[in-house]
Amino acid sequence: QGVTVTLDLVVPVYNEGRSMASVLDALARDVRTELRVLLAYDHDDDDTLPAARGLRPPFVVAPVKNEGRGVHAAVTTAFRATTAPFVLVWPADDDYNTGRIDAMVARARSGCDIVCASRFMRGGRMVGAPPLKSMIIRLSALALRVVARLPTRDPSNGLRLFSGRVVRSIPLESSAGFTYSIELLVKCHRLGWPIC
Repeated sequence: QGVTVTLDLVVPVYNEGRSMASVLDALARDVRTELRVLLAYDHDDDDTLPAARGLRPPFVVAPVKNEGRGVHAAVTTAFRATTAPFVLVWPADDDYNTGRIDAMVARARSGCDIVCASRFMRGGRMVGAPPLKSMIIRLSALALRVVARLPTRDPSNGLRLFSGRVVRSIPLESSAGFTYSIELLVKCHRLGWPIC
């Protein structure tokens, strides 16, 4: 697609037409980093595509057809389409965390290969999770931090920025859901590459 930007924002979508305007508006309002949005979709009749075509944000929005099926294949297909130095996987309905993107890119520019957003650090929060699920997530995060020594307070959070080096050079073995995210985190940690 020949676009040179600082950040490729990978957005896996499945009939997200209703949320596209608010998400793209929030990105336009809050993000100063030069970016491109890659909409990773499964089916040509996905209602996200016409909704996005009808909008005119100040950045490129490019569809990327999933080479497989499901979110894992959609994200990894989009990874292969990225050309930017940094790649951020973004939820298709998230119009409230866009103000954090520039700070994540700044951390990546300082030398971090992965920048992990966290619900469990100062200023972070987990909203709407049932108490049991919240406790399980917190305990598993603590275990991975203490036992596996992963340098993040929230290893299961999918809001994660990767350097181009990570997405283009670390082979993935996982094949379902958002498992690519924790796999890249663990492999990057084993390689000794900086994680913030």
